[in-house]
Amino acid sequence: MGQNELHGALVGDVKASSPAGKAGLERGDIILEINGKPVSDSRELRMNISMMKPDADVKLRSCATANKAT
Repeated sequence: MGQNELHGALVGDVKASSPAGKAGLERGDIILEINGKPVSDSRELRMNISMMKPDADVKLRSCATANKAT
């Protein structure tokens, strides 16, 4: 795999009242890491989240897309 390959999970919808919304995630963001581990795709992100306890603290590294309306 080359270093320039894209990876991450694209955020589709976020409710403002959800933990993701309260943390500032928005539609179109790309989640790159969860708790310091790279995320290759949305399937991997869902798997990691599903293995966590409810109300667990999660550290995400994300990238905002440039096409967001302001």
